[in-house]
Amino acid sequence: MEYFEIKNRAYINIRRGLGIFMIVTAILWVISFADSGKIIYLITSIFFTFYGVYQLTNGLGLEKCWFRPGEHFLIVKWPNRIKPVQIHDSRIEKISLERLKVIIYQKAKKPLKLNIDFMEREQKKEVYEFLIEYSKQRNIVLEKHSSTLL
Repeated sequence: MEYFEIKNRAYINIRRGLGIFMIVTAILWVISFADSGKIIYLITSIFFTFYGVYQLTNGLGLEKCWFRPGEHFLIVKWPNRIKPVQIHDSRIEKISLERLKVIIYQKAKKPLKLNIDFMEREQKKEVYEFLIEYSKQRNIVLEKHSSTLL
């Protein structure tokens, strides 16, 4: 299996809007307080500019979600997590496909809940298909609920 990535368009649009807003705010801040001569206003406008550029240049990549299968493990990066999670195949008890989330049950650990309610219909279907194929290849129990798209 190959690397599978989905970009979250809602996060991308929010981040772009916020980045543009912060840069415009920094410009207006410099123009309005240029005569005051206080250094705090200059520092604030520099902070706004850096934050706007940070938002426009993808920041930490929070809007991306992906699955990266390895030889005997699966690495999952989801928008609600900053750090990817690596799950060994032998620790996966079952995978549950539900309408608004995917749950990967692990032995002796808390289940990994992946919300998919923010995704579009096609993206949800791609996630379902990837996990169905992954569970078939690795002989993992798969639980499909009637409200899934497949």
